[in-house]
Amino acid sequence: MPTVLDLLSFEDDYFAFGESVFSKQGWAIQYNNKRFCLITDNGILNNLDTTYKNFSDWNLKNSLILNTDAKRKLKAIKQVYSSSMNNNNLIVK
Repeated sequence: MPTVLDLLSFEDDYFAFGESVFSKQGWAIQYNNKRFCLITDNGILNNLDTTYKNFSDWNLKNSLILNTDAKRKLKAIKQVYSSSMNNNNLIVK
């Protein structure tokens, strides 16, 4: 959604997770098969249940040292999303 709104030159506030592909922030989040992935310029943080692993490639073969900043960011995103869904509060305040 952020990319579409960026293309439409939408400038009002909105609630979304992730950034426009035109943003300089450089991260995206994905959820598939009960697995979260935080994709950054520094690699892919893969989260399944309570396990966090960092990889440098799309095949998830080349492990990296766990990026604690990325882990903290992913945990925060999951917490905000879960809280917002539970409280029916996916709006901008």
